[in-house]
Amino acid sequence: MFRFYPVHTQTTFDVIKEFQRNFEEFGLFRPARLFENLDLGPRVAKTESEDTYQVTLEVPGVTKKDVSISIEKDVLTIEGKREQYIPEGFEVIRQERNSLEFSRRLALPENVDQASIAARFKNGLLTIDLPKKPKEKPRRIEINASAIEEAE
Repeated sequence: MFRFYPVHTQTTFDVIKEFQRNFEEFGLFRPARLFENLDLGPRVAKTESEDTYQVTLEVPGVTKKDVSISIEKDVLTIEGKREQYIPEGFEVIRQERNSLEFSRRLALPENVDQASIAARFKNGLLTIDLPKKPKEKPRRIEINASAIEEAE
């Protein structure tokens, strides 16, 4: 299975979380417990079938017009924003849902057919289908008998 790797989008909090994971692997203390539930952007699921890779992002409260998807070279970039919503005539008493701006960059495998990438948005999930290029089949090359005779 091919794995997607983020491209140069590591934040300070990512470094702290990685530090925490390394300590947990060895059964040591949890130094970054403070940052455990910090929301740094949409959660991503990356899956693969025989003929397609699929990337799904959780983006509740984000509309289709607030998201852009682009490809440059072999990097898929997903950017979006969610504005803070306060109904007219109301004031905020407590706000746990803030505005959000995000950008995710994913390195694409070489076998993705970039011309056939498609995306859909439903119920707060953005799903991007990344079809694989057809596998090249070996082909047999016939040897021309007259070319061999001329070479001798």
